[in-house]
Amino acid sequence: MYYVILDTETTGLDPNKHQILTLGMIMLETLNNSSLTNFNPDDDVKFLRSFNKYEWKLKHENYFVDPKAMEVNKIDLVQHHKEAESTDSAIDQMRRLVYSSFSGAFNNYDPNKKMVSLVGHGVAMDVKMLKATEESAGKTGRHSLSGMFDRRYIETQSNAMLLQMMGLLPEGVSCSLVDQALWAGCDVSKAHTALGDCELILEVLKKQMKVLRGEGNK
Repeated sequence: MYYVILDTETTGLDPNKHQILTLGMIMLETLNNSSLTNFNPDDDVKFLRSFNKYEWKLKHENYFVDPKAMEVNKIDLVQHHKEAESTDSAIDQMRRLVYSSFSGAFNNYDPNKKMVSLVGHGVAMDVKMLKATEESAGKTGRHSLSGMFDRRYIETQSNAMLLQMMGLLPEGVSCSLVDQALWAGCDVSKAHTALGDCELILEVLKKQMKVLRGEGNK
């Protein structure tokens, strides 16, 4: 199975106005068509065929910001603009990486083709922001990244809500990514960076699956 863990840091939460500043992506392929539900967190090497991490900084002509969002991500827009690349270039790179890494997912004539699942925390918003970014760059169509993941989400925020309803989260642990990551024993010093959050999402998912399988204490 193919998985893409996705996170974005943005200038705000309105896809019609705000913009993606950074986008993080972890792409992984499981061995022997295993699903993540069979993932042994202590035996990653035997479980994974490939594991690659990427992060892009996107440049915009003008930046429309919500001060609250910038307070969270702490991105210096002046420095960001110096280091970032054009949105067109970044999207083209993302597409090439996904299609070249997961070519087996796009052969419609292969009855055994693998599917690509998108993993995230509040990932519907990330997809909305990605779709708006692709549309503004004229990168829409059947091969758009946002369309590729339609309906194939693994959502750690929803998992957290389920665990909470089942009484499997310790008292005081919320469904936020930082709280979930602390519960999973993670270092959260890189939280609120796109790639840092991708790494936390993966660790949170491992912890959630262990608890749901009855293999770990809450």
